Amino acid sequence: MAPRVLILSASVGTGHLRAAEAVELALREVLPEAAVRNVDVLRLATAPFRRCYGQMYLDLIEWAPAFLGYIYNLMDRPSTSESHHWYQLRVALERMSLRPLLHLLES
Repeated sequence: MAPRVLILSASVGTGHLRAAEAVELALREVLPEAAVRNVDVLRLATAPFRRCYGQMYLDLIEWAPAFLGYIYNLMDRPSTSESHHWYQLRVALERMSLRPLLHLLES
């Protein structure tokens, strides 16, 4: 049975998409029999989520990179009861906004 490979990236700047394309090309060379699928997860998201996630990320990179770094550092810390509530809210919003992605992953 040929391997199946799913590459996921997000169109929040060209770096993510180019990296996913490079991985796809390398896999097709190394495993020509593999079924490789490259998906931009934001194309599967609701329009408000796509706008908020995609554009907000680019805006933060340009206008507030230190704040974006702070957010990433917060997300890497062990959870507290307060941060757990924010995590649950984020996961619920992502599940609602990314249902087509969840269906893709289940299939």
